[in-house]
Formats: sequence, C-alpha cells, structure tokens
Amino acid sequence: MDSAQNTALTELPEDIILHILARCEIVAVLSAAQTCRYVHFLAFSKTVWLALVEELRARSMLDATSTANIRDLTTNELIGLVRRLESGPSSWSSSQSGSPFSPEIKKEFVLHPEIRNADQYYNFPKLLPSGQHVLFKHSRNLECWNVAEDRLVWKHTPVVEGLGHLIQFAAEETDGGDTVVMLICEQISGTLPVTSYISIVELDVRTGDHKVVSVTRCSPYSFRSYMEPSLLGSLCAVPLESERDGDTYLIFDWKLNAFFLLDFDPSPSSQVYLCPGHMVLKADSLLGTTEIHVVSTSVLPQFWTLISSSTHGLSGPTPIPLTALPTLSTLCPLDVWKSLHWISIHPSPLRHNTYRVWCYGNTANRVFENVVWRYDLTLLPNKDPAWRPRILSCILPRAYDSRFTYSGHSLVFGRSTGQIVAPTWPSASGLTDMQGSGAFPHLASYSGTITYATKRAIVIRYFK
Repeated sequence: MDSAQNTALTELPEDIILHILARCEIVAVLSAAQTCRYVHFLAFSKTVWLALVEELRARSMLDATSTANIRDLTTNELIGLVRRLESGPSSWSSSQSGSPFSPEIKKEFVLHPEIRNADQYYNFPKLLPSGQHVLFKHSRNLECWNVAEDRLVWKHTPVVEGLGHLIQFAAEETDGGDTVVMLICEQISGTLPVTSYISIVELDVRTGDHKVVSVTRCSPYSFRSYMEPSLLGSLCAVPLESERDGDTYLIFDWKLNAFFLLDFDPSPSSQVYLCPGHMVLKADSLLGTTEIHVVSTSVLPQFWTLISSSTHGLSGPTPIPLTALPTLSTLCPLDVWKSLHWISIHPSPLRHNTYRVWCYGNTANRVFENVVWRYDLTLLPNKDPAWRPRILSCILPRAYDSRFTYSGHSLVFGRSTGQIVAPTWPSASGLTDMQGSGAFPHLASYSGTITYATKRAIVIRYFK
C-alpha cells in the first residue's frame, strides 16, 4: 500500500479494515501499521496474522508438521513463525559475531523403509514443503512416505518394469498438500542407444491413488544424474547429458505436449529456475564470467515442437542456443564476482512477486573464494525485472555443492557430521551429528529441516 491508500484505510469501518489487511502481503500490513495508532492496533491483531500465516501455509512456506495448531497460537507466536522464515531457526545463530553456535534439535521423526545396503550411500530423501511427506529415491525407484505415521503411501512403477533405473525427480504439492505432482526421469539399463522416459504422475497422498498423466520418450538423450530437474505447473526443465562442451536442457510443457532443447554452450554448470511467468537462467559467458538471465515464459511458444505419436523421442529439432532466447534482464556485476558455482532462488514470504537469490562463487579480484552474495529480485507483470543487491554474506569454510535456505543457511556435510553455516560476516557455523548419513542429505528451503537416509532409516530433524 502507498501512503494515500494507508490514509484512506483509516476512514473505513473496523471490520472492513481487518478484511483488507488479512488479504494483503505482509510488508503492506507492516506499512499500514505505521499510519496511526488505531490501524497499528488492528494490523497486529490475531485475526490479521492468523490469515497471513494461513496464506504462507497455502504457499508451501510453513511446514505444517513443525508447527502446532496455528489457531492456538498467540499473535506474538504467529509473528514469530514469520520471523523464523526470515532468520532461520533461533539456535542457528550465535550471540557474538563469528562465534560457533550449537544447533538444538526440537523434534525428530524416523521412517523405516526397506533399504538395500548396496545402494544406501547414494539414496536421496526429500521432505516436501508441507512437511507431511517424504519422497525417497532408492534402489532405482521412488517412494512416498507419510512422516507422522511412518507409512509407505505409494511406490512408483517403472515405465518398463524390471529394467527402469530412476535417475532424478522433481515434485510440486497442490490442493493444500493433498496432491503431489511428480516429474520422474528414468532410463532403461544397458541399452544403446539410450532409452529414457519422463513421466508425470499425480498422487493423492490421502488415499495413495495415483494417475500417470503423461509419458514421454526422451531418447536418444540421457539424464544428468547429479543435476535436479525443475517443475512448476505444466512447465518442466530437465538437464540432459550432452556431447557438447556446455549443458543441454529439455524445456517441456506436459499439458501442451510440446518441447524444445536449450543449449548452454559453453557453460558446463548451468541452472534453470522456474517461477510464475519467468525462467531464471545461470550460464557462463564466452569470457568465462557467470551471468544470470531472466526470460519471460511468454516467448516460449515460438520455440515449441509438438510431440506426436509418430515422434521417435526427442530426435529431430536442433538445440536452440541460449543467445536465441529474448531476455528481459541480465545480471553480471563484473566488479563483484568472477564466476558462480551455484544459485538458490526462493519466493519471499513477505512480498509477492519477489525472490531472494543466493549466489555462491568467487570474487572478481579472486581475493576470496567460496563467497555468498544475496540479491532480491522483483518480477512484476509487464515490468522490467528489478535486481537489488543486499549483502556480501559470508565466506564458506570450503568449496562444496549445496543449497541455501531462504534465510541463507547452508549445510556442509562430511562423513558423519553436518556443518550448518549462517549467512553472517565473519562466518559462523554449528555442528550437528548425522551419523550414518548417505551422500545426499536434504535441507528444507524455509523450515531448515534436515532429512537424511542411513542404512536402515530416514531421519527428519527439526531444530529450535
């Protein structure tokens, strides 16, 4: 709200003001609270903050498992849930700058799937944003587990039973967490040329019923096992193995049954992030610097190739070079970074159409390596993207491939210990025991929950 709207708000009846505030974004409520004492009182009422927190749950930003019945919480406790999203668990910060902290476990769940010892080190559990279910990739397949009940909800049936090898997956919760839409990438073992498939599966987690919505043959391409695909609505971005120096991505709309191949040459470590109406792409330039591009999804139809029953996989279309995509914005601050290893992007719980972007790489002058920067990105319809640099956050203890939470925390895993690194300067960190963990623990984007698999179980750990 602007100042004129805030002033007009004071002239309305109380119930109308509460109704309006309950449907605003959080930053607008905080702005309105500065108008006068009366509006401030209403803006910090339980009615308003209960509605705001419920909206965060609907946006998959608040973990339903880690919070009590929100209607039983006080206004201050509801506000505390939002503050936690901004700053991370309270035990993940130190009282003195740069001092170590001691992560405290608040709650822990243990699930008991049947795990083959031969595969356990490479198994990958992923806690879904609602906190109610875990998707577990193991033994060449994918399962869904109910967290509270330690119960198997569903197990994937490969496209070709007995031969399918699940490579990667992505998932999105809809219907308040009652439905999980999954993108499943699998290929047939030992075939030349490679035989690979993408399946779209809808799962009702209440009943365990599932529906295979789409199966697409992706031959002659295979999938990159160490790069995760992305899924948002009907749009997918899947990293493929490429004979070129750079990466190739499959951009695929499963409702339209249309695709194109995007060539990132010469970039060998590209990323594609999907958000409503836009794609954010990380790529290396010919000069060796890293660039972040913003592309409107409205330009994609001009590149689509329809997949028909006569189409033999994805053969035919020539990959489209990244330079052919019209870009709305390119971020490449040559005085800040030389190259980026990874970026993590999360929608803001406080402001709609705004994203927090954590960039991890090396400084332009090479004085520091393994540095993290934060930017805020605003993507409004029919307006140019707006980048705002926020902080030079921290220097990580060593190079690694990890993700960053919305609050900027990251997990460095080594053998039996997880090192949680806070986004502070100088850097601060704390250790948590992860005895027996496989190579791929999962760090939840908003709750900070750590999920990992051992030889016998899946551990889901919440922190104070």
